Amino acid sequence: MYGYAAVIFRDPLYAPNMASLAKLVCFSSAVHQVFFCLFSTLPFAIGQVQDAGLIFLSHIASNVAASAAKNAERRDAAALSAAGGALGVVGDGSFGGTTNAARSGAGAAANDLDDVSMLLSTAIVFLGLSTALLGVCLVVVGRARLAKYAKPMDEATHNDDDPPAMRWRVMS
Repeated sequence: MYGYAAVIFRDPLYAPNMASLAKLVCFSSAVHQVFFCLFSTLPFAIGQVQDAGLIFLSHIASNVAASAAKNAERRDAAALSAAGGALGVVGDGSFGGTTNAARSGAGAAANDLDDVSMLLSTAIVFLGLSTALLGVCLVVVGRARLAKYAKPMDEATHNDDDPPAMRWRVMS
C-alpha cells in the first residue's frame, strides 16, 4: 500500500506529507476490504485494492497539485507586483535587493501552511469522490445487469498478444 501511495501522490508537492498520505491509503484500503466483504452478494468475496485505478488517481492528484502550484504562482506574482512600487523595482522588472520581500516573515509561513492544507484537502476530497462515483456506477451496472452487453471479441478482431482484459468489447 505504501507503493500505491507513492504512485498516487507522485507530485513533489506531496513529498513532505507522504507518511500521512501513505497511512491514509492503507486506511482506505482497509475500509474498502471491510465494505466489500460485508456487502458483497458473493459468499467467497475478498476485497483487494487493484492497481489498475492508480493511474487515474495519480493523474487526478497531479492535476490538483499543478492547479495549486499555478494558483500560488499567480498569487505570488500579484503580491510582488503590488509590492514592486513600494520596494523600488529595477528597470528589468527584477527586485534590487530582496527578491521575495512580499512574502517574507510570518505571513509567508501562514500562506504556505494554508497552501499545503488546501492542496491536501482538495486532493483527498477529489480522490474520494471520484472513487465513490466509480463504485456507484459499478453497482448500478451490476444491479441493472448491463454487463451482459459486453462480450469477448471475436478471434478475427484481436491479437493473440492482447492480454485477456483487452479481449472484451461492448456489443453494438
